[in-house]
Amino acid sequence: EVSALVASAAAGSLDTVEVLLAHGADVHARDSIGRTALFSAVERGYPAIVDRFLAAGADLEAADKGGFTLTVDAPYVELHLAQLAGDEDLARYIL
Repeated sequence: EVSALVASAAAGSLDTVEVLLAHGADVHARDSIGRTALFSAVERGYPAIVDRFLAAGADLEAADKGGFTLTVDAPYVELHLAQLAGDEDLARYIL
């Protein structure tokens, strides 16, 4: 089961993320493989949502069920994807 916050982050819906957080959604909510909403936002390239989650206290060190974390494992993958997509803002954010 995926929380509304994780689903909204994955869809890139900042407005929905804002409403959910304002109404007490758990910023640490996870999907079925243990990835947080923050992970979904980073993975899909939504820096405004990433910023919002970080401001709400999201944990950059949270590991999924496989032990994969944003700070140790994901930056290399995400930086490469951002560069391939030509997204300089996201690439700078990751660095």
